[in-house]
Amino acid sequence: MNYKHILASVFLCLATLTVVAAEAESKSKGSSNWVSQKPLPMWIWRADKTDNEPIFLRKSFELPENFGDAKLYFTCDNGADAYLNGKKVGTAPDWANPVHVTKAKSSLQSGKNTIAVKAHNRGGVAAFVLKLEVKVGEQTFYVQSDLTWKLSLKEEDDWQSTAFDDAHWNGKLIGHGNFGVAPWGIPGSGGAGGNPLDTEQIYVPPGFKVELLYEVPRGHFKTTLSIITYSPSVQILQRGVRDILGGRGGGVGSRAN
Repeated sequence: MNYKHILASVFLCLATLTVVAAEAESKSKGSSNWVSQKPLPMWIWRADKTDNEPIFLRKSFELPENFGDAKLYFTCDNGADAYLNGKKVGTAPDWANPVHVTKAKSSLQSGKNTIAVKAHNRGGVAAFVLKLEVKVGEQTFYVQSDLTWKLSLKEEDDWQSTAFDDAHWNGKLIGHGNFGVAPWGIPGSGGAGGNPLDTEQIYVPPGFKVELLYEVPRGHFKTTLSIITYSPSVQILQRGVRDILGGRGGGVGSRAN
């Protein structure tokens, strides 16, 4: 088998792994899967510009006395602090690192509730997304980011609290698409901005294994390269991979002992 055939085999393996990995990902029960189900939250930001000034968002809603378990998800390009009824529930340091609050019930109350968010950008496109799920008897109640949220560009005293009067918050919001849209994908579940697919989730025939070879540094095109080695010409494959990666990376998926 010549060098070109070896490289062709490598790319064939990569194409096969892409399909298998996508199938495994779709079947996995990641912590962000529920966010991807309808109703979908919207990526939102101020409509007039995307500079680095912070923005302030609020959304109020009512809950009955018999509400049950609740969970919250949010993230922001580039960062955000979120509050439930005046209590801080998390900080998303960057859009690729969302906050998952799996037990949010203790931060909620019957009657009026308010989500308050301080969000900021660090250059380029800016957007915030959030989804809250609350069980109410046999029903499920949702609050998600959309264009009905209140926006202000000024931080005011007690702005995070439920009692704060936000009637004068009349900033205009714009939507950048629903959750799952590019360039953000599904942060936190192996999609864009998430971690690479666990190699243990990729099916290969008995006696073979898959290893992570190289992950492009943050700020570059994100990809994960894995290879199933089925040829005895491992050294040739290694040389081919090093050529592809420009001399970087390490290790080749090989037959398990």
